[in-house]
Amino acid sequence: MDGHANGYANGRAKSSPIFTSGFVRLFACNLSLVVIYFLLMTTMALHAATLYGVDPALAGLTASVFLVGGIAGRVVCVRLECRFSLRQIGLAFLALQTVAVALYFMEFVGISFLLAVRLLHGVAFGVANTVVPALAIDGLPAGRLGEGTGYFMLSNTLGIGIGPLMSVLIVVGIDYSVLFSICLVLSALSLVLLRTYREPAAAKGRSIASIRARKAPIVDSSTVKFSFFMFLIAFAYSSINAFVESYADELGLGLFAPFVFLVYAAVLLLIRPVTGKLMDRYGEDVILYPSIASMGAGLILVAFARDPLSLLACGVFMATGFGTCMSVGQAAAVKISTSSSTSLTVSTFFILCDTGCGIGPFVLGFLVSSCGYEVMYVACALIAFATTIYYRLIR
Repeated sequence: MDGHANGYANGRAKSSPIFTSGFVRLFACNLSLVVIYFLLMTTMALHAATLYGVDPALAGLTASVFLVGGIAGRVVCVRLECRFSLRQIGLAFLALQTVAVALYFMEFVGISFLLAVRLLHGVAFGVANTVVPALAIDGLPAGRLGEGTGYFMLSNTLGIGIGPLMSVLIVVGIDYSVLFSICLVLSALSLVLLRTYREPAAAKGRSIASIRARKAPIVDSSTVKFSFFMFLIAFAYSSINAFVESYADELGLGLFAPFVFLVYAAVLLLIRPVTGKLMDRYGEDVILYPSIASMGAGLILVAFARDPLSLLACGVFMATGFGTCMSVGQAAAVKISTSSSTSLTVSTFFILCDTGCGIGPFVLGFLVSSCGYEVMYVACALIAFATTIYYRLIR
């Protein structure tokens, strides 16, 4: 009787729908967040250098300080969950993000003010980008966690494609105030979407259990070792984010650099639903080992790229590598976690990922200065391949 009941429950879980109205709202909310992130991340340094005449290092702080704020925001989110529901936290910090975006219009104040606003925006983004995925994951059917997370992470994929593409508006002469207006509308939209979202009963129960906890840890200790592989992968991937455009310029292929990210997004749109289903059926290891290896192969390809096709192929390997590790790794972390708080697990995963992305460009910049881009990309490929060994040891 018990086996029959369990089989019936599992069957119901696997047949339960993923694309509920709540899931769609959260998907659109996260998409708005990510578009804002990439639209400003790819243009703000140029904006600071042009408007205030500061040197590249100071202009680059507009990106670094945002990432610092993002990491702080994820820690803050975990602490706040002891007192408030995820939805309440998300609404408060989406409102804060809207205020921060509005402050970008105050261009006359100076670079110090802009850096302070970027820090504030980073905190708001870090909290919101922890809460929204956690709410989405909490609402997924238990037997379709990998598949559902894969679908949800497509919101990140679309944001990665749309954000940098919209930044091309600056290249063709559109004023920054137009971009800030777009971001303000998207920020307000994300606030409305979460405001109209209603948590499922099961997710509310988990939130109440978290609220009742007297002391909340900063990280999910049960998944730190597992999630550290994402720090290593993100560190290696930061070489693409930070340097592929300048490297392409040096090779005379600067025109093709933005399309690397479009290829990346297009490939992920095709493979993420498939990798999610494969994870649910065969486990995360079947996906993550090839993905980590793909990451290393792609970086080797970039190191020796001398034509547009090789450069664009990098986008394919980064999608099957870094992009797949992001979605499958996050779902796997939630699956193996012993914590009752999904947001704590998600926060831990992204804290390590964000730290890798933030530290990478700074450290790798010294390697580029002393040894050149080719050596730097080969070194990052070796890090990626070494991550395969690390992952094998912890599993």
